This record gives sequence, C-alpha cells and structure tokens, in this order.
Amino acid sequence: MTHVFTVTPNSPTGAEHTITIEVHPSREAMLEYLDAQFPEDGWRTPNEADLGTIYLCEDWLDVNTIAHEATHAAMHVYACDVLGIYSRAMRHIGGFNEDIAYLVGDLVGDVMTELYDLGLYAEQETKVDPVP
Repeated sequence: MTHVFTVTPNSPTGAEHTITIEVHPSREAMLEYLDAQFPEDGWRTPNEADLGTIYLCEDWLDVNTIAHEATHAAMHVYACDVLGIYSRAMRHIGGFNEDIAYLVGDLVGDVMTELYDLGLYAEQETKVDPVP
C-alpha cells in the first residue's frame, strides 16, 4: 500500500505551498509507478499552490534519504517562490542539485546518528520557528 500525505513548508516569503509525499512499499514498486506515470522524464507545469511530490520507498526510509529528498524540495520551493521560476523548463523537484542534496543528506544523517548514540534524540519533535 502506498501512503500519501501533504506537508506545508515554511516559505521565506510567507507564501503557502504544499508538497505531496508518497511512500511506496518498495523501491521496485516506486520505480514501476514512476516509469508508468512519467515516461518522458517527468516534465510538468508547476502551479503556485502544489509544488510537486517527493517519492520515497519503505526499503530506503532513513534520515539521509529523507534529508536528501527534502533538500531537492526546499530548493524547488526556493526557486519557485523566492526566485519566481514557475517554468516547464525547470525539472519537477529536479535532480539538478544532486551535489547539495547528497551533502545535506549525509550531514543530517551523521548528526542524527551521533545524537541518537548519545541518547539525545529518542523521538520525533517538531519545533517550528517563525518565518522572519
């Protein structure tokens, strides 16, 4: 079963956007779905409310992967909202920023591992800072 939910990240400009999260039961199931859904590289017309989807799979559900994919989404929100780039030429929560996504994913994963090992992180807490 695929789990689907939406999140509304804080935008630097205060604009409200949603990002859909899909968690597929396996990497294989996710790739089959994506191949059928986006046979030509996933191009789409972004809209200002729903900025796209993060695709995850249960067998790769770890802090590194979530931080990596969230970095793609954050950079997409930034490009659309702050820079005003709502264009078919821009990839859907694209992979054009892989280097920074891997860096953030690995950094967050390493920090979380250390915090967990020190007993300083036991369960999820969401702390929301107001947007300046």
